[in-house]
Amino acid sequence: MERLKARETLAVLQDICRSGKKDRIVTVHMAGGASFCGAVLDCRMIKGYGQALLLKLAGSGGMGEAAYIHAERIETLVVHDASAVLDLLSEGELSPAPSGPAPTKLALSRRAEEVGRVLSEELGTGVKWNVEWETIPEGEAALRNLSELLEDAGAAMKEIIREYGAEEIRKTGVTGFTFRHSAPPGIVVAGSSILVTGVLDKGPAGRSNRNEMKKALESAL
Repeated sequence: MERLKARETLAVLQDICRSGKKDRIVTVHMAGGASFCGAVLDCRMIKGYGQALLLKLAGSGGMGEAAYIHAERIETLVVHDASAVLDLLSEGELSPAPSGPAPTKLALSRRAEEVGRVLSEELGTGVKWNVEWETIPEGEAALRNLSELLEDAGAAMKEIIREYGAEEIRKTGVTGFTFRHSAPPGIVVAGSSILVTGVLDKGPAGRSNRNEMKKALESAL
């Protein structure tokens, strides 16, 4: 098996939060011997305390008990059902285990149209989503990566619309998104369209994650 470089516990927790894959169940073993198990809710810097991990504790049921944990005192991190976050644990060297068959080109074309329709309704103006299929490599890996790219871009745009308002986004004059297999991964403004690029046959390391995409969109818009 190829040797993978170890990642710092804090970096993994921050990436889980940034990726939108919160609610991931983890167990943390602390330097003092205590252990906590629960769903990851947040990981942030708190003034006067340091880096804190917010966990919804397992077994809290309807009481919704949660705890802030001093992240820098975590000695061991156990990520349960880790197959879905292999990309985060390995810094993109491994892909998450497939949850089913790869989507077809037809399914992805329809999904792009659907996301574009939903965003058009939220913005109150037409936003067309286009995939440059002539650039997309053959194979399941590229189709899976493209699917993730479409979903993350759609989710990032919805967050931006909620935060800044549809009227402000309409003022930018953006009328479409174009998805292209091209290096480097990123987002650029091309006239009235947003160009989203990724090296789609390289797994998660070949595309921007949802948090990176949101920041890039905010800068571009």
